[in-house]
Amino acid sequence: MKKLIFSWLLSVLFLSATNAQYGVERTGYEGDYFSLEGAIELFKQSSSISDFERRINREDSWVNNLDLNYDGRIDYIRVEHRQQGNFHAIVLQVPISRYDVQDVAVIEIEKTGSREAVLQIVGDEYLYGEQVIVEPYEIEGYSRSNGGYNADYEYRNDYVNVYYWPAVQRIFQDQYQVYISPYRWQYYPTWWSPWYQCGWDVYHPRIVVYHRHYHVVHVHRVIRVHNFYSPYRTYCNSVAQRTDEVRIKQGKSPIQRPVVQQDKTAADHPRESNRVEQPPRNTTPPPRTAPQVNEQPRRIPDQSPRPSVDNKRTAPSSNQRATENTTRKENPPRTTPQVNKQQRSTPDQSPRPSVDSKRTAPPSSNKAPTNTAPQKSSSKSQRKN
Repeated sequence: MKKLIFSWLLSVLFLSATNAQYGVERTGYEGDYFSLEGAIELFKQSSSISDFERRINREDSWVNNLDLNYDGRIDYIRVEHRQQGNFHAIVLQVPISRYDVQDVAVIEIEKTGSREAVLQIVGDEYLYGEQVIVEPYEIEGYSRSNGGYNADYEYRNDYVNVYYWPAVQRIFQDQYQVYISPYRWQYYPTWWSPWYQCGWDVYHPRIVVYHRHYHVVHVHRVIRVHNFYSPYRTYCNSVAQRTDEVRIKQGKSPIQRPVVQQDKTAADHPRESNRVEQPPRNTTPPPRTAPQVNEQPRRIPDQSPRPSVDNKRTAPSSNQRATENTTRKENPPRTTPQVNKQQRSTPDQSPRPSVDSKRTAPPSSNKAPTNTAPQKSSSKSQRKN
């Protein structure tokens, strides 16, 4: 009997200790199902930004348990890297629908020296109710209370140098190209498949292991990186409304955000735009004016009297003759090449007989000795004469 009572007391003490350590109480916000400490631990183990995106979407890491569109399954988290000099903002986003994107957190890194860098992760206020800042530390037992985002932590002036982390070394290289996730709504990698969301009692004990080396602080060390990231911050109106409802139940004022206007570009799916509403533009068209032609100033001819030129040519001076002689000597005149032409036979210039002249008998040398016909024709011609 004593053994049973003793074992029962030990079990009660163990359960009370575990409850105090885990912090069973929820805050009521969507951020309860995403571990910021676990995200830093996975980033420390990753070799690159793409490797970090793969690790954070694995089921066995127990970091992501978000279901922002309420379909019963875990949402995919894509990673985008934004850089400006030594300022690096690694944004974690959830594509909720075709047009809506919600930022979950941003890892802010600033290079403070030749081999020094500071890192902090900031949870978005629309998921955590307020900005939650987590950073690494090296001393255990830093918290005075049971842990969690609402715990009271002591603050130290020093920080952990993350310059030698593999992923940080990669983004500080000269030939590094900024990584932007190629995945979006309804377009996910083949190695990923969503799983069902688990309850708080199952999820929270699994992420407590990440609280050993990371803690919540209330001081922003990399404020310049956060100011660089702020214009790129995106949120979803449905998530912001749910967060405001929880804040009102807790007696807090809703989060102030700029007024947005809905832009229904698709007939089947209304788009919620995050653009700030601007005053209406002037609809009256401006008066038309004649186009201005850039006319170049005209050049006024010189009206000064020109010197009169005599029709008679004047004889060149002695200086001009000397210069002409020197130029002729330097540049001798070109001569045409001599072509060896064959001597043409000169035609016979003896007077030709007139056309009306009578035909004479050919010389005896030209007569054929055996041909008698031309002789008869010649005798006949003589008789006629």
